[in-house]
Amino acid sequence: MSRTVASKWKKTKALLESSRIAKVIPETRKFSSEALKEMLAKYGSVVAKPCSSAGGHGIVKITRKDYGYKMRYKGKKKKTGKFSKLLRALQRLQRKREYILQRTIELASIDGRPVDYRVKLVQKGDKWKVTAVVAKLARKGYFVTNICQGGDLLKSSDAIRRSLNINPQRKKRKMVKLSRKSAKILKKKFPGITQLGFDYGLDTSGEIWMFEVNTSPQ
Repeated sequence: MSRTVASKWKKTKALLESSRIAKVIPETRKFSSEALKEMLAKYGSVVAKPCSSAGGHGIVKITRKDYGYKMRYKGKKKKTGKFSKLLRALQRLQRKREYILQRTIELASIDGRPVDYRVKLVQKGDKWKVTAVVAKLARKGYFVTNICQGGDLLKSSDAIRRSLNINPQRKKRKMVKLSRKSAKILKKKFPGITQLGFDYGLDTSGEIWMFEVNTSPQ
């Protein structure tokens, strides 16, 4: 039975030790009011994620605006002019769960709906075998792409063509290569892992970003 590592922070921290992999991970920090303020000042928008949840549950997008701040949670939007009020609203959603913050990446989209990608690997002997490379298209009005949140499953090649109008094969090969390298790192750090699911996004210029990795991918 494959080992499960729930903490997004522990897995991300392990991957950040590789300079090659760190280049494709958006800046990620443990949640604190100071980190939130600094990252909003630096990037203008961040995503807050529960450290140990799956399926896109509890994820919040926070954007700095002229009037203050905007929060997006599922299909809902909330505006506030004060940072203190933003923090209180986030704390109600957190329910004392540990969160991480990640720089928001503007994803390439299809009809205004963001799309990202899942690469699944299973260990067979000493090698990691790719079992799937699929795309997930966000439900209209949502920024998370998870199928359980109303997203749609697409063929990865079709999604890359439709969202960026480029040949998909080079992007898919790079995502697979990054996944295999990351799998070796994680296996060394967390012995017992035999299956992994990597979540990637392509931004509007076609750059690849790795958002997180799951040890019990759906």
